[in-house]
Parts: sequence; C-alpha cells; structure tokens
Amino acid sequence: MSTHDRILVIGVDAGTMDLIEGWSDQGRLPGFKRFFEDGVHGKLHSVPNMCSASAWSSMVTGVNPGKHGIYWFGEYAPDSYEYRYINASYRNADTLWDIMSASGRRVGVINVPISYPAAEVNGFLIAGLDAPHADDKRFTYPPGLLSELRGQLGEYDIEPGMPGFYKAGRLDDGVRKLHSTMDSRLAYASHLMKTNPWDFLMVVFTTVDSAQHFFWKYMKPKDFTLTDDELHRYQHVIRDVYVHQDNAIRQLIELAGPDTTVFIVSDHGGDLGGKGPLLPLWLEHMGMLRYGKRGRRNEPHRGMARELILRLLAGGYRRVDRYFGRDFKLRLAKMFPDLRQKVEAHIHFSQIDWAATKAFTDGVRPDIWINLKGRFPQGTVEPGEEYNAVCETIRAQFLAMRDTRTDERAVNAVFRKEEVYHGPYLDRAPDLVVQWKPDLPATAVALGDTTATDLQRIRVKLTDGVGIGTGPRGGTGMHSPHGILFAKGPQLRRGAQIEAAEIVDVAPTLLHLAGLPVPGYMDGRVIEEVFTDKFLSENPVRTTEHALDSGDEPAPYSAEEREIIGDRLRGMGYVE
Repeated sequence: MSTHDRILVIGVDAGTMDLIEGWSDQGRLPGFKRFFEDGVHGKLHSVPNMCSASAWSSMVTGVNPGKHGIYWFGEYAPDSYEYRYINASYRNADTLWDIMSASGRRVGVINVPISYPAAEVNGFLIAGLDAPHADDKRFTYPPGLLSELRGQLGEYDIEPGMPGFYKAGRLDDGVRKLHSTMDSRLAYASHLMKTNPWDFLMVVFTTVDSAQHFFWKYMKPKDFTLTDDELHRYQHVIRDVYVHQDNAIRQLIELAGPDTTVFIVSDHGGDLGGKGPLLPLWLEHMGMLRYGKRGRRNEPHRGMARELILRLLAGGYRRVDRYFGRDFKLRLAKMFPDLRQKVEAHIHFSQIDWAATKAFTDGVRPDIWINLKGRFPQGTVEPGEEYNAVCETIRAQFLAMRDTRTDERAVNAVFRKEEVYHGPYLDRAPDLVVQWKPDLPATAVALGDTTATDLQRIRVKLTDGVGIGTGPRGGTGMHSPHGILFAKGPQLRRGAQIEAAEIVDVAPTLLHLAGLPVPGYMDGRVIEEVFTDKFLSENPVRTTEHALDSGDEPAPYSAEEREIIGDRLRGMGYVE
C-alpha cells in the first residue's frame, strides 16, 4: 500500500450518535461535523450484551462471539461457579492486524480492548485494558517499546482509573485525569504514527466511556437529586470530554494526511444505567433465584467449616477492597494466590440456595444463566423441555415489565442465546440477554403492582455503592445497543448516511478497502454503500476460504495479575 492507500481507524469507546449529532449541530464538534458533511455516517449495531470485550473482538475479527468465544472480560470456569478473567489469548479468530500482517501490510495497534498479550505483528502493538500494567513484558510488540518513549512522552496510562477518584470523593481530580489520559494517548499515537511506517493503524480512546459511566446523571438532573453546585461543576463533563476527543481526532487526521481513509468507530453507545442490579431482584421475585441456607443442609462438617472461614474472609476482603490501595492488595495476592477468586465467588453466590435456584445473574451484566444440570455443579434444570420452559417463563416475565412513567414496555427484548449467537463456542454464552428500554431509570421498572423500589426495600443485597438508580460504583451511565460509524476518504461517498450496519461488518469492509479478500467464515459483510460506485466497479468484493483460527493455548493470569485486572474491571463495572 502507498501513502494514499493508508487506513486510520480511531476507536471512541462508547461513542454515542445522539450526543455527537447534538453537539455537532451546536458547532462544538467541528471534526465530527466534517464527517457528517464530507463523509459517511451511521449507527453501528453492537453485540447483544453490549460488552466492550465482546464488541471490540467482534469488530476486529468480523465474527460473532459464538465463533471467537469472548462474551465478557471473564468466564465461569468449567463445572464451577467461580469466575476467571480472560484476555486475547482466549479469542479464537484472527484479527484485522493478524490478516494484514500476514499479507505484508505494516500495522500499528494502540489500546484496543482484548489485545493482551501483544501479538507479534508486522509493525507495533500496545495492548489494551486487559493488560496487567504497562511494565509487563508482553504489553507491547516489540517488547520494551514504551521504555524508550516515557522520558519524552511521560507515563503511559492504560485507563483513567475514574472509579478510584469516585470512591475517594475526588471527582475534580478524576475529571482532570480523564483529560490527561486522552492527552497521553494522543501523544503516544502521534509519535508512533510519525516515527513508524504504517499502512493500517488503529487506536482506541476509552475516556468517553469512563466519563459517561460516572457523569451521565449530571446530564439528567430531573431523574436525580443534585445540588446546584454539583450541576455547575459536572453537568458538562461528558460534553467537554467529547470536545477534547474531537480535537484529538482532528490532530490525528491532520497527521495522517489528506489521502488517508479514516474510520471512526465505537463498540456500543451510552445510556442511562443502573438496571443491572435489578436482574437478581426480579429473578428472586419470580421464584427463579432463591436465597437462604437450605442449599447447605446436607453439607458435611468439613464443608461447613470451609464455609465459615470463607464468610469471615469475605468480611475482611470487603474492608481491604474499600480502604486499602492496590499495592497492599498486590502483596496479599502474592502471599495467598487464588484466595481472592474463591472469596469473590463466595461473596457473589454464597447466599444462593442452589438446590432451589433455576436461574442466576451477577447483578452487573444484562445476562442470565440457567442453573443447568451438567454445566454447573449444583444444577437443577434438566436439559431439553424443562430448560426451554424456564427460558420462556423468564422471557415472558421480563417482557411484561412496564415503565411506570409511560405504562409502556420497560424491556425491548429478551434474547435466547441461539437467537443471537452461533458457532463452536455457543456453549460459553449466557442463556438469556435482556435489553432494556433506552433512557429508563431503574426506579421506573414495574411488574404488575410490584416496583423495583418495592423489591429493594424487601431485600437490599447491593453493595459497594451500587443501588437502584445507579450503575457500577455509583455511576449512572451504562451501555446502549448502537455505537457509531463515521468514514471519510478518497474512495468513499460524501454526505451519505448508512443504515443497518453491524459491528461485524467493520473488519470485512476494512479488508476490502485494503485490497484484501474477505475470509468466508466472517459473519459480517462489506458495507458497500460506503464506497463510491467507481471504486466498487473497479474492486469487486473477493472472498477466500481461509479457515477460522482455532486459537492458541490460553495464557491465564498469575495471582498478581488477576488482582490488578480484577481491581480495574470491578471499578469499571464489568465485574462485581
């Protein structure tokens, strides 16, 4: 590829079209405004559970999670209720940069979620937030890439760490960190673009997502009790982060040159959150999830002793997690490897009466798991007819929920896994995925005469700042089904709007733009409507029978690395 064939992909995690359109019309986002006028734009439909790990993986592989095997930032260990964190080594499909590198293209990849350990590429790669820390020898390819740059560019922040600022009551410091992290990402991306040859470069900014998680409520003051001072200080935090992001995008485009084709994409959008903690409450109300000690009646004394120890450890764990810093927790992880994983499993599920439970969830994800015999150690639901009946009962109940403000449906859809996923890793998928109505406060959900607030009064099992009407660690913004797609370049249409684009369409579209055939196993299509008629007539879509990668041996985290990853993901609301 020559310089006029180069492709720059800028990822804006959680970029939301409605916000971008409004602020572009106000003249606050001139960079995005240029794409509305001179390029193509449209909403990009995300994966069903709208998780960043799954969505970015589908974007860069062109396949649904049932083929690449990544549904969340972790998974349940086989025949267990214990949760383990995963990384890119668990993904079972080639990425864009794998395919381009193999074809001789020079690539650069910066901060794409689920890209650790850094793959060996024809170019350079800096891993994303699934990396334990920037000093890890597998964080970059070539190894040690950052060491020579830190003196010139400063420390490299993997993510802003907004949850820590929130818990400490230091929101102003958190806002400053959001902006400094974006500046840091821009500085590293700019330097690497200028000092390395590249044909394809992809950089992801995650600051918008962090801002939306923790400051969404300040854009929706009618749904929350806020002081005048809070509104004055934080009402425009998200807007200002978008303005900063717009400026960073314009700088990267200018640096890439006028002949470079630019795509701006996001993995999902943003929305009013706080409904994840509702799922276990409603499942309990439906009689599908049961709490109590009945599931322990037949345990031997040794099991009871182990349970008592874990309960005592859980109490200490909560205090350590809340009041001590990461360094202290790392020392504990080194002294007691695997202990945290067992204690976390106890905290999440120790009160569940598995013998009387048919379905469960973690209170974070929109996913529901059936307690199926043969899959979980204390499964109660028989495969086949009973399994189908439980799934359909839950689906019917959730679809019957209403928004008390309008008396309309509170849930847009409840998908069974086989309706939205397919492939060799379908067995890893949650059984049901709930998609709530947009812009719905958690307090407005009701089923019959029972409201979410009623349920919270009956059973308050939400901890660590999570409650009805709030999201992870007190934040109020969560994910929505539609991300963004903007594109501009010599081979693309001007002023066109794209309809019905899926996140799996991005990889085949970029491969076609790069002059490469599209692997036949990809679920996505080439979005032909982004291209000019001349380009399409001269470059018909080609396919190849390249086989779906079966994946390498997974590289699990050490105890210390699990501590770091767990601390980060819990704070960001991806695990509880």
